[in-house]
Amino acid sequence: LLSFETTVIRVFAVQVLTTAQSPCDPMTQYERDGQCCNMCGKGTSMTPSTSCEFPQCRECLDGEYQEGYTKESLCNRQPYCDTHLNFEKPVHSKTAKTICKCIEGFHCAAKDCKTCVAHTQCGPGQGAQTKGSHTHDTQCEECPEGTFSNETSWSSPCKEWTSCEGIFYTEQKGTSTSDTKCGEFSAEKEVSHVYLSYICVCALNTASCSKRNCPGDKSV
Repeated sequence: LLSFETTVIRVFAVQVLTTAQSPCDPMTQYERDGQCCNMCGKGTSMTPSTSCEFPQCRECLDGEYQEGYTKESLCNRQPYCDTHLNFEKPVHSKTAKTICKCIEGFHCAAKDCKTCVAHTQCGPGQGAQTKGSHTHDTQCEECPEGTFSNETSWSSPCKEWTSCEGIFYTEQKGTSTSDTKCGEFSAEKEVSHVYLSYICVCALNTASCSKRNCPGDKSV
């Protein structure tokens, strides 16, 4: 008589060999009455009383899908993306499940994403540090020195102040809510500045000569 341990080992070995020798492809076939039957492909379902080798497959209806090979008689229903809850109008595929996405400027209210809510608006003096997406809200920050924001937006970051260079000069320094105001040097202003400088120099020389003997002084 065989021992209990030997019997268990033999049974296990037979099961392993049977599984290993199974001719059915687990991805595209299933076993029925000892035969390997073909499944229906993506985007279809199997009609009842179909043949094993040549199954009759039905294309999924609008609003349905089937992601892989199947022997099921029904396709899966696509989720309902309600545009009144700020979801985009979906474009369904018959071979993949639709993911409901929030419209621009909105994000999922919770992890299950049953509704969408508006992104946080960053006011003047603030910018979007992290722009909002389908799953996350906008993160605002105060505009640091050298930057500004003069609008209310969920997507715009703080902008750098304008740098006044060349023929431009800083007329008014920027703030967190306004850009630097630049003025332009004109030819008339340049001449005026030069002439004023010349007058100042002459005045200083005259004042200096009146206090000491300057060359050409005729006083006794």
